[in-house]
Amino acid sequence: MMLLFRMSLHEAAVAVASIKLGLGTIKEISIDPQDGGCIEAAMSWEEEHTEERLTAVLVATLSGRAAEETIIGSTRASSGGTGLSDLARATAIAFDME
Repeated sequence: MMLLFRMSLHEAAVAVASIKLGLGTIKEISIDPQDGGCIEAAMSWEEEHTEERLTAVLVATLSGRAAEETIIGSTRASSGGTGLSDLARATAIAFDME
């Protein structure tokens, strides 16, 4: 149950941050103990890739980990694993911004 709570918290935080930051419309949120969580969003990339826009994407990308750390007191190690992980995506965004 703790794993499902953690995954739900993580994905909900990403969804809330994405909506609050105006990054698009959430189409689907899913959690799967075997495969992890996922959010499918319809993001508008018609806007310029300004520093503010990319920073908002970076914040939304890391918001799930921030929610875990704040509410549970730790983050799940697997959210930093593959090239599709939050940390890998955030690193790529930050690198591109630089």
